[in-house]
Amino acid sequence: MPQNSNEWRIVADEFERKWNFPHCLGAIDGKHIAIHYKKEYGSYFFNYKGFHSVILLAIVDANYKFLYVNVGTNGRANDAAAFNESSFLEGLKKNAFNIPPDSKLPGTNETVPFVFVADDAFKLTSRILKPHGQRSSDYHKIFNYRLSRARRVVENAFGILANRFQIFQRNIDLPLDKIENLTLAACALHNFITTRDGFESIHLDLEDTNTINLIEGSWRNEVALTSLQRSLANHSAVEGRTVREIYTKYFNTTGSVPWQLSAIKKFNF
Repeated sequence: MPQNSNEWRIVADEFERKWNFPHCLGAIDGKHIAIHYKKEYGSYFFNYKGFHSVILLAIVDANYKFLYVNVGTNGRANDAAAFNESSFLEGLKKNAFNIPPDSKLPGTNETVPFVFVADDAFKLTSRILKPHGQRSSDYHKIFNYRLSRARRVVENAFGILANRFQIFQRNIDLPLDKIENLTLAACALHNFITTRDGFESIHLDLEDTNTINLIEGSWRNEVALTSLQRSLANHSAVEGRTVREIYTKYFNTTGSVPWQLSAIKKFNF
């Protein structure tokens, strides 16, 4: 993880440059790693998808590299439990990460905190942004599209990881501590390879040719690494709603991009 505010700003600058999302420090998501069932596990690792797993929680930068990884939460736990048990959330609450102070969005006088982007599985706060609920207006759909565009880097990173290390495409038959070590090692090697080969080759492969295919046709539908269950019980904090509204207005005005209206129609936001 970045160790000081300058390093965090480099991450944010990359998100703004590559994905048109300013003040973004990372995309958060979790995936289930399928494990071989052992009798002593009982139902402890049995997840809502119908198989046994441990959860890999990760934060990814604009270049598909892992900034933070937490692995080992039992698959029976929901998304909130995996996140709430992480050292990341604890550090975030204690302001332990030297995140830069709030600053103005480009070209505006609106001051907002630096944020992480996530999907509906995570609780909305002033530091973690997630989509608006189902809305009919383009105004809110544009925010959802812009957030999704930045957030998909973490989905892509999981897909690349499973494609590079195909042990993640099947049930892993190892002791739990070995599964944790294997996953951490794979994430570190993923970062090394990504740094060595560069972002652009991955970007073109995923975004232009869409040639990364895993079992069942595409990594987005793979069995071994599958999306966490969405939580319907999340309640948006007042501060989070305020920050999200500022971003929503920004993406519809000063921070708009030419293709966003056509994109929300094309991708059915």
